[in-house]
Amino acid sequence: RIVEEFGRPFITTSVNFLGEPLISASTLGVAKVAFFDREVLRIYGTFPHPNLFGGYLVFGIFFAIYYWSKQKQLFTALLILLGIGLILTFSRSAMLALFAGIVVYCSLIKVKISWKYFILGTVFLILLIFTLDLTPMLSQRFIIGDTNSIYERGLFYEAGKKMFFDNWAGVGAGNFTQVMQGYLPGKLMPWQFQPVHNIFVLVLDEIGIWGFGIFIYLFVYLLNSLLRRFKIESTEKTFLATLVALEMVIFVIGMLDHYFISL
Repeated sequence: RIVEEFGRPFITTSVNFLGEPLISASTLGVAKVAFFDREVLRIYGTFPHPNLFGGYLVFGIFFAIYYWSKQKQLFTALLILLGIGLILTFSRSAMLALFAGIVVYCSLIKVKISWKYFILGTVFLILLIFTLDLTPMLSQRFIIGDTNSIYERGLFYEAGKKMFFDNWAGVGAGNFTQVMQGYLPGKLMPWQFQPVHNIFVLVLDEIGIWGFGIFIYLFVYLLNSLLRRFKIESTEKTFLATLVALEMVIFVIGMLDHYFISL
């Protein structure tokens, strides 16, 4: 109806101004899931892919947790909103990273989770899943698995491995997708030209073994610095624990996706 009243140029301009991609479930190569016997888009927000949006929401969740004690009602509402958004991205890497980050955060500050809040949160999540009939979708994404996604990721890993052994010094920053076709058995579709879904393999392929060594050193150096600061700091332990948890988030997402380097 909006298109009929205002015309597609108006819709395109408005959506592009907000940064939202102009796509639909019928667009080839977009991220979608099965819902009520039809395919629907995973939510993109204003990002080029739901996985990026999911990663952004995880960062938002951790900062909302950090500020929660200062304004509980506001940040409880914000956490619920961010959590619903994360679920609807159906980003497995972001959800796994959130779980890993929370484990690290809780272990550092020795937080005691109230059973009352745990039960309330679990009940809310179950009600949300059954109300929106998300069970088939969640089963497909997390239990049965997205076979096409798994196959493509495995294919890109193999290409990355061959690329490294042929180019110890790297193929150049940003050049993975330029040369990847030469390391794959079949012809790729246009939307399949994307980096290997692992930032460590991607760095190794693009800037070589020496660049990879520097990258790992900086990653470990940052983690070590934060942990040493955490041990001697008395007033900012919660903030430092949040930063350590976020580095864990980056590590987990980085093992499963490429956007921290490629985008």
